[in-house]
Amino acid sequence: MNTGVQLAIIPNVGPWELALILLIVLIIFGANKLPKIAKDLGSGIREFKKSISGEAAEEKKEEAKCVKCGAKLQAGAKFCPSCGAEQ
Repeated sequence: MNTGVQLAIIPNVGPWELALILLIVLIIFGANKLPKIAKDLGSGIREFKKSISGEAAEEKKEEAKCVKCGAKLQAGAKFCPSCGAEQ
């Protein structure tokens, strides 16, 4: 009695089949484009996982700092309150 459900979408794929698929991809796209394709695929999967889990995209807000002394500035400030340098 077999209680497990077997999916027929992906048959048993062994190491030789994977090597053949990789060789075909290498011939089609070339060795120079494979790293870019893998990077784009990875970032696409990562973005998909974020959208599925409901994580909000965190936007990094850079705080304005004085170019002379490094003190925090208020938004739209033209002068540093610590050293008086013009921004």
